[in-house]
Amino acid sequence: MSILDYYETRARFLPTLIIGMPVIFTLNFVLKSQIVNIISLIGSNIILLLVIVYPFSFLIRYCGRKIEYKLWSSWDGPPSTRFLRWSDSFFGDQYKKQLHETIRKNLLIDLSTDQEEKADPEIADNKINQAFMQARSIIRLQDPQGLSYRHNAEYGFNRNLLGSRTIWLLLSMAGVSLCTILWFCKGYEANFYLLLNIVWLLFAIIYGWIFLPSSVRQSADRYAESAWSTFLELSRDKQ
Repeated sequence: MSILDYYETRARFLPTLIIGMPVIFTLNFVLKSQIVNIISLIGSNIILLLVIVYPFSFLIRYCGRKIEYKLWSSWDGPPSTRFLRWSDSFFGDQYKKQLHETIRKNLLIDLSTDQEEKADPEIADNKINQAFMQARSIIRLQDPQGLSYRHNAEYGFNRNLLGSRTIWLLLSMAGVSLCTILWFCKGYEANFYLLLNIVWLLFAIIYGWIFLPSSVRQSADRYAESAWSTFLELSRDKQ
């Protein structure tokens, strides 16, 4: 996959950049850089950013994948599975019937009926999971840059950022602490980068713990909805 792929850029590199910015701020404070514009700051540190972001992005992705199963457990399953359960109300029954029939015809998977789902919900979920894996592959082949692809990238961004928010917080705290120590004990002048570290720390706390958890679930729901809708439309176009 290209390093400039939209999904990789949005879901992997952008969270890494956000989390790693305190390192850049602190290094510029230590070096007493005079840059006072955030765009110029990024431009002047482009090589350093590449050195930090690319290898660090693997850790950010790992943290996002690790927290995903905890999220699904707290949501009573991944949205792509929940939405096709007869007991779930996100999709209407008629729409679910269309999806079940389309899955039977195109994927050769007979999803559980309402009664079968009540009798054995685990088997019902496993069938939906298998169907979604195949449906996702079809979407990637036939609509690789469509709406579900962008919703998946948005979900990946939020998930990876949530999984790494503790790292974000610790790096921001370390940046503020080091800059403050250098200011008081070593005679460094308080400047733009100390302020940026303080702002980034507040941003990490407010966004990471107040807004991000709900953003992750909303983006996951949007991705599941658009993925199943795209699969249904692609199947109709083939008929």
